[in-house]
Order: sequence, then structure tokens, then C-alpha cells
Amino acid sequence: MADGYIGMFRVPEAGALIPYTNDVTGMTMQVTEDAVETGTSTLSNAIIDLSNVDIVMSGAQITEVILQHKLSSAGTWDYANSYNVNWLGYDNTAKFIYGPVSWSLSGIEHDFRVYFQNADGQLAVQDSDGQVVGVDVFLSDVDVAFNGYDDLAEYPEVLDLRATNATDEEGGTYSTPATIPGSGIIRLEWKNMLKQATDLTNHPHADGSTATVTVAQWKNTIGYKVFMYIAVPVTGSAPANEYPDPSEPSANGTWYLVGETQNTYMEIDCPKAEKLAFWVGAVLRLSDSSDTDPIPKLSFDEYRYSTS
Repeated sequence: MADGYIGMFRVPEAGALIPYTNDVTGMTMQVTEDAVETGTSTLSNAIIDLSNVDIVMSGAQITEVILQHKLSSAGTWDYANSYNVNWLGYDNTAKFIYGPVSWSLSGIEHDFRVYFQNADGQLAVQDSDGQVVGVDVFLSDVDVAFNGYDDLAEYPEVLDLRATNATDEEGGTYSTPATIPGSGIIRLEWKNMLKQATDLTNHPHADGSTATVTVAQWKNTIGYKVFMYIAVPVTGSAPANEYPDPSEPSANGTWYLVGETQNTYMEIDCPKAEKLAFWVGAVLRLSDSSDTDPIPKLSFDEYRYSTS
């Protein structure tokens, strides 16, 4: 088993579903770069992952996600796109593509923000103790640098990934997954890659490619990206590959980017009663050295568009 992949896990159904509350929490938005070779130029797209979106009012429904975008240096948000969804209850997820956006080798920073529209066509607002308080619910990811390279190709796999509060720290099989507490919170921990003392040859990256990662590169680790795989209920399967494969067959399940941290651990609020897997990669500070050149890019058509 790969060091940075573990699976499968499941939150027990009994006691896992919590009552609806009026607290809007736990939502995550992460944006990564997908570079597209056109033959004559490189286009850069934003891959937008939304996770743990809770519809906290009983019976409510979200039918549209509205995306806004701007350069980080700009002051005004612009409408970018809208996407149809069918969200009810807890733990909604989605993945969208937006672009192309401007990029440069030194990095151009972009900001992204999403709002949610109810089934009645009104923007979702935060609700407190049963009283609508009129605060629009939105998520954002800002200062995302686009440099013409696929982010997945830039994330080398961590070592010693484990789920410390599961019945088996490395997970189980698809048919008999390890379980995590009924609260739905899984705690992932992994090695501090800043302390990696040897070069790792043919080391796997998030896009499935392999390349040598030197001690000097590991010492440039500035954070970690955490991905979660959600299998299609009943008819799905474990992921075909033990990394966040963007070309994962949609009949199996979907990989989502669910968090970023500078710690060597993360606690994740997992979808209830779903079968899950996890992969963690390091984020390296790039330099002009040939030792830190990103490995080859994915093509655009390898990245599947999907919604939950």
C-alpha cells in the first residue's frame, strides 16, 4: 500500500446522523490549477472542489452554485459562472471547472468565491436559532497562484499516513471497511516531510506520475493537501488507483480536495454511511532550480467534471 494513501473507511450508520441545527459550519472550498496543452500554448483552468456543505434547515434544498472570480490585486468581484446542483441535508460535495484564467511562470494570484441559491431562487442566508439573520452564506479561496503547471503534478505523496481513530489505521477492504467514530470525524496523521533525510527515487505524485524528490525539495515543504475519495453508494467501488486520479471512472466514485494544512494532521468531517479513502501530498515551494521543475502535466480531457 502506498504510504500516502489509506482506505477504505466508513462512518457507522447507527448514531451517525445528527439532528438539524441552525449552525452553518464545516464547509470547505479548495481551488487547484489544471494546465491544458493546446499544441501552441498552455491554458490554465481552475478546479473548484466544494466539500462538507451542510443544508442546515430541515427540508431546504440548494439548486445552484454561483461562482465569482477576480484577480487578487483587484477590488471588485465579477460573476464567473453558475452550476446546477441538487443538494439536500449534510455532506454535499461538488467539483467544477472554470477557465481559462491568466497565469505566468512566476504565478498570477486569483480569488474565487461561491454563493448558494435556494430552490426558490433566493440566496441562502445564515440561520440562527430558527431566525433568518440575513447574512449570505458563501465560501472563498483566495491568493491561488496559477503558474501554468498542474497542481497535482506538484504534490509528492507523504509517508506514514494513518487514521489514528479508526478501527484499523490503514483502512480495510471495500466490502469490510474500517470504521471511525459515529461523530463522523476522522483524524489523519502523517510524517513531517521536512524531516525526510534521504532522497526518494521514483516517488509517487498526486497525478500518478513518479519522480525523484530530493532532501532539498522536502526541506521546502510548506504545507499539505488532503484528498478524500467518496465511493458511489451501493454500486461503486474502491478507487482504481491509490492516488487522487482525475480520470477515476465515475461509476466507482470521485476524488475531492477537502483541505490544506501546515500541520502533519487533519480532522475531517466525513459523509455519513459512505465508503471513503484518503490521500495526502506535500506542497513544495518551487524555485528556479531544475531539481524542483514540476513533472509533466495532465491533459484537460483527463480531468472529469462531476457533481455529487
